[in-house]
Amino acid sequence: MCLRILLFLVPEKDHLTEEDFIGNSCRLPFRIDVSRLHEGLNLGAITFSNPYVKMVIRIRIEPPEKGTLLGVRLRKRQLTIRLMKLYESFRLKKRTSHSWMKEAEKLLEEMLALDEEDLSFLLYQAHFLITVDKVEEGKEILNRLKGRLTQGEIEEEVYCYYLYLTTLAGRDDDQIREIAEQIEEIFHENPDNWRISWLLQFVSEEFAFSNARKWELLKDQFARGCRSPILYVEALQIMMQHPSMLVRLDPFTIYMFRFCARNDFLTVEMADQAVFLASRAKTYDADLRSILEACYALRPQTDTLEALCRVLIAGEKTDSRAHEYYVQGVAKNLHLNGIFELYMMSLARNENGEITEEIPKSVLIFFSYQNALDDSRSAILYRYLYDHREQLPELYEQYLPRIRAFVVSAISKRRTGANLGVLYKAFLDESMVNAQNADAVLEVLYTAQVRVQNPNISEVVVLYEETAKEMHYPVREGRARVPLYGGSYAILLASPGGERFASGVPYAICKWMIPGRLSQLVGPFIRSGEGNLSLYLCNHSKNCDEITMENVSRFKELLEGKELRPSYKNRLYHRLLRFYYENGFHKQLSECLLQLKAPESERKREGEYLEMWMAAGNWEKGPFLAG
Repeated sequence: MCLRILLFLVPEKDHLTEEDFIGNSCRLPFRIDVSRLHEGLNLGAITFSNPYVKMVIRIRIEPPEKGTLLGVRLRKRQLTIRLMKLYESFRLKKRTSHSWMKEAEKLLEEMLALDEEDLSFLLYQAHFLITVDKVEEGKEILNRLKGRLTQGEIEEEVYCYYLYLTTLAGRDDDQIREIAEQIEEIFHENPDNWRISWLLQFVSEEFAFSNARKWELLKDQFARGCRSPILYVEALQIMMQHPSMLVRLDPFTIYMFRFCARNDFLTVEMADQAVFLASRAKTYDADLRSILEACYALRPQTDTLEALCRVLIAGEKTDSRAHEYYVQGVAKNLHLNGIFELYMMSLARNENGEITEEIPKSVLIFFSYQNALDDSRSAILYRYLYDHREQLPELYEQYLPRIRAFVVSAISKRRTGANLGVLYKAFLDESMVNAQNADAVLEVLYTAQVRVQNPNISEVVVLYEETAKEMHYPVREGRARVPLYGGSYAILLASPGGERFASGVPYAICKWMIPGRLSQLVGPFIRSGEGNLSLYLCNHSKNCDEITMENVSRFKELLEGKELRPSYKNRLYHRLLRFYYENGFHKQLSECLLQLKAPESERKREGEYLEMWMAAGNWEKGPFLAG
């Protein structure tokens, strides 16, 4: 079951399975991301859906009344987030310093208008004043707040922020070293506090003059769960200035490369380093793939393509985008294990399973020596060779023994499809049919695909005029594999609840091939079992089910079984009797007549049956006659 939600609603997970349910109940926690709420009324919904049902839960978040404690807290948080995003855009050079100062000043005025005594707001204002060269005004605010800022009585990050601002206002080296030591001490007691770590990098010489140590500090905060964009900004400055400093693809490095790619900060130098590091990767990583795709878009070089294909191959990716890279990799003759196989696995196919693009000759040559593809892709490959046999005569001749062997194997597995239909029609002959696979041959020749768009349909039911037995075939992803013998059948669509539809629910039948003469190949080999009934249904509709010395046992088995309707069974009795009578098989004729019960016989044939009874040497009255 899938979930769809609006941005401010954050669920614990977005996909539910049977494992999430206890009985018929499932607990789904979700939280409201206050930072994504806008002013006024916020409307949203959580949508639960699967192929059979859709349920929508409406969410309404009303704004707290202005002046209430909750309303003020919410407003303060929103303003703080706006200020952080404004700082982020300035550091990322998305806005000019003039624009940043103008917007920040307006925002600070709005903050202080909401609460002019808020400690954080006042520190933000002091920081802004010092930054715009109004140092004395900033100092005045800091001096005024000094009495309220006692360590232990306020949050540690607020106290550290105050200490940091005093270094900006004073610029005294001894004072800066003393404050740096103090902030370091507080940080060691609070290593998970990313705000303190962010301040520390500006005041501590250990981090201020060493990009390597600063990077390690930021990486440690990432490992501790920090995902604040403020830290990304600092890491980005290091990456842009010293990309070669990145020596391994650890989670933080990958995350930062992904951040750069997503926000268009990737440089050619950074891309070079990412490609170099990715060339060592042994496993698939979705973020690394996105990074390399961005690198290839920035610098479409062979080494970048090779690194990208290597990662895709490690993950055995077969999506359409991956296929585009495989196409380019094959064209550039990249020597990568698995690239030819994944090229074939990722080929786009229409709803019939047929491809619409040309397969490169290098791929065809590769598979002429070894083929580890599954049956579906092998069928695509072999059909392509068959369709292009005139353009590629030498390759076709080389493939021919393998194609014939594949056809025999596919029949034994009862595989069907558009590509196999072409191969069966082209290669199936009497040398491939025997008593062991005759049933399978008959099935693959007559199997079609029933396509249903309605997700509530779970089964296709086939009713034949000649039989009382229903044939049931499951529908998976809107498709059902259904053998359709002869022409005297009706199709019903069924739902899990037991409803059946003869009409009103649209469906389509796709027949992979017209069997034609091929169906005659199985006749000599089918003597009993399900294949016997299937063959009867095929031949009966075409009036070509003649009884002969070779197949008489088949018809006798049908009479002894319960599959045929009484009316068709009586007709078959009559034909079998005529066969025995005309060929002088008196013993078999007598046995067959004894099995014909009076209620089942037709009065108009009693004279004919009596003649047969006496011709077989039986002079007493036939038990099949009424009275």
